[in-house]
Amino acid sequence: MSKRKLFLSLVALLGLVWGARGQENPWYVGLGGGTSFGQATFSSITEAGVRSWGLQGGLFGGYKFSRLISLEAGFQYGQQKQYNLICCPYWLATDGQWKATQVLDKDGWYFEDLTVPTRWFKIALQANFNLLSFIKGNNHWSLDLSPQISAVNTKSTWQGNLSHGQGYHEEVQAANWHLGLGGQLGAAYAFNDLVKLGLYGGVTALTGKRFDMIPNKAHKTNLIWDAGLKLTFSFGKNKKK
Repeated sequence: MSKRKLFLSLVALLGLVWGARGQENPWYVGLGGGTSFGQATFSSITEAGVRSWGLQGGLFGGYKFSRLISLEAGFQYGQQKQYNLICCPYWLATDGQWKATQVLDKDGWYFEDLTVPTRWFKIALQANFNLLSFIKGNNHWSLDLSPQISAVNTKSTWQGNLSHGQGYHEEVQAANWHLGLGGQLGAAYAFNDLVKLGLYGGVTALTGKRFDMIPNKAHKTNLIWDAGLKLTFSFGKNKKK
């Protein structure tokens, strides 16, 4: 794209925002919650299907510049469990060493006997683009495409029956901070100017260490998915211009 076309596109976008200025109730707050899934070396969704329906929820607030664009910040807390995939029949020592087979003089788990619950929280900033804002006469429905950037803290625990038959054992792993990049897709219905209820689904790709902390050369994924319901309350009337 040429510089001239890029400039004209930016001007057109700013014109849409400016043309819809002065709308009522530009500020909003809300709460949401639902389920979450994870995939690093281990995954909440395996060959056997969904192994763990995690739980997540949070609070958010933002400002609507126009029917098309809003900017939103939020806090979200969640937790879910991950399990081994059939493709990786390996062994893990309690000190974190990954091996293809069991080491006789060390304590550890076969991957198939290991479960990794993870708790996480996310501080996020996202822009919402309502794809239905151009439909004339539509005052109730919205379909938001929302790119998101976030800071995510994760903490996992290795737990299961040790391979030498010593019984159940847990190893709590260190918490890690990640840069999160991803987004949400949401559909909502506004009952009036003040209250809106919607569905959403999103994915966050995490940088840095895999959040389950299980070393494995076969997998390099580091994803958290979330989905649920959002309830939004608008307030703060502007004067019409």
